[in-house]
Amino acid sequence: MKRRREHGECDKTPGGRGCLVFGTKVCTFRKDVGKLDEMRRWARRFVRNTTTLEWILLGVVGIAIAWWWMQTRKAEVEA
Repeated sequence: MKRRREHGECDKTPGGRGCLVFGTKVCTFRKDVGKLDEMRRWARRFVRNTTTLEWILLGVVGIAIAWWWMQTRKAEVEA
């Protein structure tokens, strides 16, 4: 069974592989992806990856607790 092709694999330039979905010489369906769209797509994937986000939040909480602990100890030493 052949794997289903997607337009992301197509080549939009003339003389290239062409559209692998429809079998034409040039893919008219594929959009030009700019840098801003790539960054947005990366950000969406990053936010969806909850384990990465959880580890980052855990680190931030740990740093906040350590900072608070150091501030309370500093106040005790000065008093």
